[in-house]
Amino acid sequence: MKQDMEGLRQAITREAERNVQRIASEAQARAEAIRSEAQAQAAEEAARLLEAARLKASRIRQETVGAAELDAQALKVRARESVLDLVFARAAEVFETPSGLPHYPTIAVDLVEDAIAHLRAPELVIRADPETMAALESADSDGKLLDRISERTGCQVVIGQPLLGGTGVVVESPDGHLRYDNTLQSRLARMRSALRSPVYRILVGEQP
Repeated sequence: MKQDMEGLRQAITREAERNVQRIASEAQARAEAIRSEAQAQAAEEAARLLEAARLKASRIRQETVGAAELDAQALKVRARESVLDLVFARAAEVFETPSGLPHYPTIAVDLVEDAIAHLRAPELVIRADPETMAALESADSDGKLLDRISERTGCQVVIGQPLLGGTGVVVESPDGHLRYDNTLQSRLARMRSALRSPVYRILVGEQP
């Protein structure tokens, strides 16, 4: 009996040791699997963070380059506008004394006829500043300039009160309801937008 009990105890002990070893092995294998999974996840997260950092750096670089290009473009535009403003300001100064312009008597007549064409009225009054009036008188060698203008335009024209502001002519109906400002300053203002690009190309040496 005593020997049987000892044999049973030893058998139970061996079984217990085997169970302990099995559990330990399973635990070790599970730990290894968890560690491998954690390493894989850590590597994946590191790769994701690295890619995110790379994309962010690329975006920042592109934004920086884009901002620099915009700043350079804005600076170029401001410089161009400053030059054009100076050119048009100088042109306006020249218009203050049109007698220095070549063929101004012919130009003065063209100003009158152009204004008449815009109004298309049967009777109109011409108002001019003193220099332009002198140019019109210079073009009126035979005293029949108004008749010739009337004949070409189909409109009866007379000379009105002197123009107190601007250089050129203002043509209006006798009642003042119709009016066309064809002073050199007004013409320059009307043409300024269309002239900016060709003027700038001339300034930088390009063909207009």
